[in-house]
Amino acid sequence: MIGADGLHSLLARKVQPQLTCAYYSYWSDLPVAGAELYPRLDQMIVVGPTNDAQTLVIVYWPIAAFHEVRTDIETHFLAALDRVPELADLRCGCDPGSVNHCLRCGATARLQGAGAP
Repeated sequence: MIGADGLHSLLARKVQPQLTCAYYSYWSDLPVAGAELYPRLDQMIVVGPTNDAQTLVIVYWPIAAFHEVRTDIETHFLAALDRVPELADLRCGCDPGSVNHCLRCGATARLQGAGAP
């Protein structure tokens, strides 16, 4: 995050920020107490509670991966979750982009994208 001055500010030019892309989903029946961060070498996964008993799951990739991730968002999203053993409830094999309710794990999800800047 650069701050209020934006991507083209003097500060941004000095620190040369790493650009990212992200996709996110909302899950029900997946309670978490607070924000959870799962940094990986080439990804960041953020999980946190929202309103209406929903849990937000966000996966960030380097901007260089955007076009590859975009070719099969659901597969890349679930593969990222597979790298986090603590998210076992999400790793049931269901596809959050195509199912409304998973009979195996009980989760419901809706996959959405923040895309590239």
